[in-house]
Amino acid sequence: MLETVRQYALEHLREAGDEETTRTRHLERCVLLAEQAFPELAGPQQGLWLRRLDEDRDNLLAAIAWSGSGDARASSGLRLVYALRPYWINRGLLTLGHQVTIAVLGWPALRSRTIERCRALFGAGQLCFFSGRDAEARTCLTESLEIARELGRSDVVARALQPLGMACLGEGDLGAARAYLEEALALAREQGDLRELAGALNSVAMLRRMEGRLTDAEAMYRHTVEAARTVGNQESIAIGLLNLAIVQVLSGRNDEAGPSLLEADAIGRQIGSRPVERSFLEVCAGVAAAVGDFERAALYYGSAEMQREETGLRRDPADEAFLVQAIDAARAALGADAFARIEARGRAAPGALVLEQARIWLAGSALATSR
Repeated sequence: MLETVRQYALEHLREAGDEETTRTRHLERCVLLAEQAFPELAGPQQGLWLRRLDEDRDNLLAAIAWSGSGDARASSGLRLVYALRPYWINRGLLTLGHQVTIAVLGWPALRSRTIERCRALFGAGQLCFFSGRDAEARTCLTESLEIARELGRSDVVARALQPLGMACLGEGDLGAARAYLEEALALAREQGDLRELAGALNSVAMLRRMEGRLTDAEAMYRHTVEAARTVGNQESIAIGLLNLAIVQVLSGRNDEAGPSLLEADAIGRQIGSRPVERSFLEVCAGVAAAVGDFERAALYYGSAEMQREETGLRRDPADEAFLVQAIDAARAALGADAFARIEARGRAAPGALVLEQARIWLAGSALATSR
């Protein structure tokens, strides 16, 4: 019904000769909304602004489409897709976000190496990374980084280095990953930007985990959470806590992982974060395997896998290694057939129900190590 009403309104505007003026004003309003929301999506009001963008999603998509109808409006499309990047990721709408961003970047009027193109390429690269398309991510982010360096924008350089390093990590290029991520951390410290510092610390900590340097990784995750708390970046707090819980499990301190996980989950629920929700279940599966509760590990893994397939959100390489080790142990203990049956139950169960079961289990379990 709403689509029919929208089409009727557009036809009426077209007949009256007002379509271009009205839709351009609508585009301007949508750019203003998205750019107003952008900093708030990394702040204490994140949940409120995500819901506001949910309500305007169809309007935002219509505005992106209209920005491609004329060269004078094209740069507004770049601004819009960049500002919406964190929204697509948080809501698990990676395919949609990637499609519209790549479409805008392909418009002939937008080939100039401007800051707007640089930012949109960054957005496309990050969406590719979260989708598991590391080679494409690396291509987009390399061009974004080159433009940022050409323009002398060290703040944008620092931002592009993080996902570029992660994409290299995903491709197994540890040398390039280390160089990019450590440069990102040095720039974030130099610039004093706590939001960027939280992200850079989290990324370098992930590299340290893969190198087996758990003590260094834990210290960096704690600094990540501290920096994110200072600026009120709720999702970064949750991500830091989830990663801290993984290190606690890997270090044999399963009892310490419970509080970290429960706080991360509470934040994820408050802001409605799909990445946090799925990662919470994955780490719970790892904790369950670590304490010998292999049936629970298989159940949580099944539910998390269903969410991964629904959203398209990939696991980063360090988290993949953690989960594979845990799930291999559960499969070996239960037997392949039994594991598959329980995993299938997790896939079939309502996600909200499995999440609530995990919360109750964590809150009531001593999580004593069985190793």
